[in-house]
Amino acid sequence: MNKLLLRIFTVFVLTLGFLSTYSAVIQGNEPDYAGKELVFTTYTDPITKNKKEIFKIIINADGLFKKEIDLSETIYCHSEFGIYKGLLILEPQSELLLKLPPLREKTVLESKNPYFEPILLWLRVESDKNEEVNKLVSNLEGRYIQLTNTYFNQLYYQKSEIHLDSVKIKLQDEFGGYQNPIIKNQLKFKLKILESDINKAKHQTVFEELNPVTFSFLNPAFIDLLNLVFNNKLSFEISSIHGSELREAVAKVDIKFIKSHFQEKFKLESSLADFVLLKLLHDGYYSNRFPKQSIISMLENPFFLNNPENNINTIAKTIKEKLLFLSPGSSAPVICLNDLMGNQQCSDNINEYGYIIFADSEMLVCREHLKYLLTVSSKFKDNLSLFVVIKNADIGEIKKFIDENKIPGTIVIDDESNFHAKKYKIKSYPSSFLLNSDHTVLLTPAKNPLDGFELEFASFLRSE
Repeated sequence: MNKLLLRIFTVFVLTLGFLSTYSAVIQGNEPDYAGKELVFTTYTDPITKNKKEIFKIIINADGLFKKEIDLSETIYCHSEFGIYKGLLILEPQSELLLKLPPLREKTVLESKNPYFEPILLWLRVESDKNEEVNKLVSNLEGRYIQLTNTYFNQLYYQKSEIHLDSVKIKLQDEFGGYQNPIIKNQLKFKLKILESDINKAKHQTVFEELNPVTFSFLNPAFIDLLNLVFNNKLSFEISSIHGSELREAVAKVDIKFIKSHFQEKFKLESSLADFVLLKLLHDGYYSNRFPKQSIISMLENPFFLNNPENNINTIAKTIKEKLLFLSPGSSAPVICLNDLMGNQQCSDNINEYGYIIFADSEMLVCREHLKYLLTVSSKFKDNLSLFVVIKNADIGEIKKFIDENKIPGTIVIDDESNFHAKKYKIKSYPSSFLLNSDHTVLLTPAKNPLDGFELEFASFLRSE
């Protein structure tokens, strides 16, 4: 009995050890950011790049902040604020004194530009420890940029192997001596990125002997390398010598052939080949060059769902959910928001068909599209319900514009975070969708009012 109790106690202690979490503490003093809130997220995976919130920093009126985060593993996280996207590595049992860049909010033009890209930077951490991981990675990134800028013409135009070797040697000399596995992987990936960027012939060997056990898929440098080599690679490969066989394999859901093709050509370790295959299927779906149902069938295949690597299983499910979200035949999320009178309105109150439009009333182009809804409504008022979601702004100005132009339909205002626009994954305004009375997606995206929605909807009605 005593031996049994001892075994149970031992298992309990070991299990407790595996589940242990440790705190990371972040603090700082940034008076310019007083009153602001910084949300730090990480990716669920590097393919869909769905964001998952890790923690928030709330900066008080004096600019002070302090946050304790429970961690069981090292996390790569990021936060978008102003014109920046700041990167940070959090390790269990670490204390970080964070220094933010000079405050710079987006201009009106930048905030309205759907193609605006924030300035990417590693957030500065003040520390007496020379081997603090954020300091090392930030220094490596800065040195990498400095060297590649110095030899830009020789590297990217002349394709000079001598200058490539020179940059590699300098980076190795300066950062190769650190034993921290994070900095070792960061250096390795940056050198591979440089080689692959300069010489595409290197693509076929750059992943050789790369073992996923030794690094995180969420390392930003790995994500950059993955995208550099494999973005839309499935579409590219069908134009190669064995392209017809590859196209046929996709149509027949022949996963083994596709995996074998890429594993042999790019010299991939088996589990890494499974991961790359998910990236290929994700991009291939959006290329519209392959049967979409074949790609969905592969993601549902036991090859992925019963994969011994748990992250492969999870990523396959996540990709499938992303690909099918708001696709024709799927159920669209119901939107319930207050209208201009403060009364709640929901988007599932549809007669026969529902036309949902996301718009920014501060943008001239959106205003013109919304004005044209009068014409759309007059032609299809018996068949079509209009539901307009306005980006959060000054409600008085929105109401004035709506009243002056007699915009028809149900008009609602998104919340302060524009939650519903994010939920529908709106990248630019205006964006439109056509639903039926069951709130099922019929057209995604539907044409915007001035872009030919009348003809599109009329054609749809005829086909129905």
